[in-house]
Amino acid sequence: MNYRFIIENMTWSYSRLTAFEDCPYGWFLKYIEGLPSESNFFAEYGSFIHKILQMFYDGELSKNQLPLYYLDQFSKEIKATPPKAATWNNYYSQGYRYLSSFQPVCKKPNGVERKVQFEVSGKMFTGIVDLDFQDSELCIVDHKSRILKGRKTKKESATLDSYLRQLYLYAIPIYEIYHKYPDKLGFNCFRSQEMIWEPFRFGELQKTKSWAAELIAAIERTSQWNPNPDYFRCRYLCDMREHCIYKNMIV
Repeated sequence: MNYRFIIENMTWSYSRLTAFEDCPYGWFLKYIEGLPSESNFFAEYGSFIHKILQMFYDGELSKNQLPLYYLDQFSKEIKATPPKAATWNNYYSQGYRYLSSFQPVCKKPNGVERKVQFEVSGKMFTGIVDLDFQDSELCIVDHKSRILKGRKTKKESATLDSYLRQLYLYAIPIYEIYHKYPDKLGFNCFRSQEMIWEPFRFGELQKTKSWAAELIAAIERTSQWNPNPDYFRCRYLCDMREHCIYKNMIV
């Protein structure tokens, strides 16, 4: 069947685009079939830390309350089982260390978990900007559970560039709010307690717009929703794993 009509009327997001790059079949199950998602340990952990940071920047928790809230709520917020016990221990201790020695990214944010809508090449997009603020410079920040390494190697640079696409997309609605593009884009890698800053580059924004438009066009042309099997992603990350007919074929 041709699902172009459904796809042409979608509201897009960075995660919706990257989900297709990860696995067209999983994308089909989620966004065309509309099957219910299955959570996982990593998603629940990331959402929990995001919640705590939002409560801090909104003034609901003080800096001193962060580690205590984390300890009290961890098992209530995170129900899913990780691949192995060591993963649970590592993530638990990394989160506690981060919040115990917490240093705010900014003194006073302008936006916390700001919901945005914008257009790219005539397509509607939506997203949530974790943090935006203006001190001497206008900055937008994404909180990341993934440990990014900056630009020490070509592989690390490529990984960073792929994640920066999200912040470049968010630079579009930020421009509409402030009437200027951000000066800096940042990743708050809380597990490693590292803040990665990148200068905003207009050329990269244009590349990101082209990437989004070309990928949407490719999705609209798609008629064969083939799987892209990867053992770890299929077993522990994919939120369509309970519906996937290919999951048990992966060894």
